[in-house]
Amino acid sequence: MQHTYTSSTRFRSLLGLALGLAATAATAQTVTPVSFNGTAPYTQNFDVMGPNGVAYPAGWGAVRLSGTGAANTPLDLTTTTGDAVSGGVYNVGAANDPDRAFGSIASGSTVPAFGAAFTNSSSATISSLTLAFRTEQWKSGSNVDVVEVLAFEYSLDATNLFTGTWTAVPALNVVEVANANISGTPLDGNLAANSANVTAGITGLSWAAGKTMWIRYKDANDFGTDALLAIDNFSLRSGTATGVSSAKLTGNVLVYPNPATDQLTIRVAGRATKAAVTVTDLLGRTVLKGTADAAGNFSLRSLPAGNYVVLVQDGETLTSHKVSKQ
Repeated sequence: MQHTYTSSTRFRSLLGLALGLAATAATAQTVTPVSFNGTAPYTQNFDVMGPNGVAYPAGWGAVRLSGTGAANTPLDLTTTTGDAVSGGVYNVGAANDPDRAFGSIASGSTVPAFGAAFTNSSSATISSLTLAFRTEQWKSGSNVDVVEVLAFEYSLDATNLFTGTWTAVPALNVVEVANANISGTPLDGNLAANSANVTAGITGLSWAAGKTMWIRYKDANDFGTDALLAIDNFSLRSGTATGVSSAKLTGNVLVYPNPATDQLTIRVAGRATKAAVTVTDLLGRTVLKGTADAAGNFSLRSLPAGNYVVLVQDGETLTSHKVSKQ
């Protein structure tokens, strides 16, 4: 049977095809959760992406959270050496270097979040986790008054990186370390001055067997040129280290008392230290900077009562501690 097509019919057909292809592209990124049995640690160094790779590691992905572009849109992975300028997610490292990291830049059009999904494949509910990773800064920002942050969150009811109820864990944030560099130019994220090690626990979980937990690192569009912050050498294991009453302990760094009044005491590996201290509000804005004295004391007297994130820099290690001031 012969069919006659008018120009309007052809237009509608082509329009329908285009919309169908667009819808397919928008949902093409499928994150298959990683099986986590609670016994063997999960590790990911992101080297599987390769120097020129544009495929996410298994179980990982990224979406546009907000911006002038459409929200909840999967984002393509792009390779860079740190010279990227557009909002998005990046496979970053030195040129042709197999050592890779996974990070993002935010912009007015694209405020990204990247992360992973894990299914509890054990036969029991998991109540606590320890996460560790290395933060790497591969590009400087341009605003010395803002310490840029990739905010860590997890969800037990999300179905992707956009939906669900998310719980923030500031101790697991990725925090800008080269804040004094405001050139907006590439950095070597492998250098000690541009990196830090983070280890912290999540407690009070009720991650039931067979259920999926999502984690994400949520970027923010800060004023000026944004930094490229990334993670490397990620690990996830069941259980946490024994806590310290009325203190915040991350790795070998102890910050107490918590809640505090006018002063914090900082101990690194059990000793007092003149550590560099940056205090931010919960939006990542710097409200206080200084150095602990010889006894490890740091004054909070100038701050009003409230909740803060205390960043302690000791050599190559930067730790993050959520502290309340009364």
